[in-house]
Amino acid sequence: MKTLLIISIAVVALAMAGCSSISVHEDWDPVYDFSTVDSYAWLPLRATPNISDTRLKRLVAAIDSEMAAKNLALTADDPSVLLELEVMSERTLDLQQYGKGGSWEGGNTDSGKLDKGSMMVSIIDGEKRVLVWRAVADAKVDPSASPEEQNERYRKLAKKLLQKFPPPEK
Repeated sequence: MKTLLIISIAVVALAMAGCSSISVHEDWDPVYDFSTVDSYAWLPLRATPNISDTRLKRLVAAIDSEMAAKNLALTADDPSVLLELEVMSERTLDLQQYGKGGSWEGGNTDSGKLDKGSMMVSIIDGEKRVLVWRAVADAKVDPSASPEEQNERYRKLAKKLLQKFPPPEK
């Protein structure tokens, strides 16, 4: 019975860890003329604790791909808008089983660690240097995922993050 309970908890924890839910919140300047946006450039990326340079490059590539799908050109010469990427990651403990002396007598100490994080893309007018659009995505990431799995996750994240950019015209 105890083994069945442990297995059940582990399966639920793994299912929760594998969930691909991404929540996104956007905000933008309602008077800005987004129809003039045809190109973009990146502001310098900042080093982010718990996020490797390789992961940041994957995120940038996924966003570049999504911007290209929106017919926006990456350029260093007089871009319409500038993109700024901020990534926050926090190590969290989602599952912890306490050993001897607790309600799991004789059990092993076991924990499941997951990263949770947020990614924020800010879009700034290239000429006036004012914020015109921003989206924040909250999602769980799996640091043990293969590079292919990470690329796919970042593609989905970028697609959802930029889904409402540019915002609909009134």
